[in-house]
Amino acid sequence: MNKKKYSVNNLLDIIRKLRSSEGCPWDQIQTSDSIKMCVIEEAYEVLDAINRNNRDDLKEELGDLLLQVIFQSQINSEENNFNFDDVVNGICNKLIRRHPHVFGLEKIDNVNDVLKKWEEIKKEEKNILGQEILPFENISINLPSLFYSFKVQKEASKIGFDWSCRSEIINKLNEEINELQEAINSDELDRIKDEIGDVIFTIVNLSRSFNLNPEEILIENTEKFKKRYIKMVDLINDYEEDISKFNSKDFDVFWKKSKKYLENNN
Repeated sequence: MNKKKYSVNNLLDIIRKLRSSEGCPWDQIQTSDSIKMCVIEEAYEVLDAINRNNRDDLKEELGDLLLQVIFQSQINSEENNFNFDDVVNGICNKLIRRHPHVFGLEKIDNVNDVLKKWEEIKKEEKNILGQEILPFENISINLPSLFYSFKVQKEASKIGFDWSCRSEIINKLNEEINELQEAINSDELDRIKDEIGDVIFTIVNLSRSFNLNPEEILIENTEKFKKRYIKMVDLINDYEEDISKFNSKDFDVFWKKSKKYLENNN
């Protein structure tokens, strides 16, 4: 099956072959459940390629993500649930239905109205199916925790349940930090956990007030920490210091040297 250019149909045939009795022993035994985490892993690798602005890696990672869609579709086809054509048909219908300003006669001129119409159509779809519309039901709890909190807060804000200004959020953050200190003083672990959660939740609120994604903020700051840490260790080794004998003050000296070095060389 060597070709210069393959199509989606070729990929479908390859997966069917791998799953067949003449296929690969590993592919043959997979289930929707056994490979479900691969979807998350591949999605994050797509995100990483985008963040690194590496288009070659992005092309490859999108292929890996597409593989997961087709793999899941093939497994469900074998179980007579649905197939890849059903998946494609479903998303095409949804896109056409939710863009009446493109595929219909409605006129919508700005992004905010587009988003509002999208939500209206989603509600209409639920009503047609006779399903009760519950708050937050379209937000997956399997999202990364900071992003999950961000989405829940954003959903709640749609009816005006939100802070009126950032100073209120800062005041709330200070209040929660004080309550966390009280919990720490009490030495009650459940209370400490609860108050830490309140602090993090309020910080997500503050991030959202600037339209900043807290998930991305934490990743960026963690990467910054990694770079500083690696440089700090390099500097300690350059000075031929015995790192095993370091205390917090010793580390602080080299941490500051690391920060200064990276600031001057970026």
